[in-house]
Amino acid sequence: MRHPPMHAILHSMNALDYLAALRKRGLTQEEISRRCGVPQSTLSRIETGTTRNVMLSTYLALQSLCAEMRIRVRPS
Repeated sequence: MRHPPMHAILHSMNALDYLAALRKRGLTQEEISRRCGVPQSTLSRIETGTTRNVMLSTYLALQSLCAEMRIRVRPS
């Protein structure tokens, strides 16, 4: 199975989409941080819109946690 190019995925989804889906499931920033290794302060900046430039590793960690929890995420 071929996967779409990374830039196409990143263009249609953003870290906030994944973070919002995890929060909707009732996870706190601290729980998400612990489970995916992203600092809580980074999650806070994403959630409040203080940062838009998210490192690929952060994006992939949030994406991976959603997949692990079988959370379907739709672009905002």
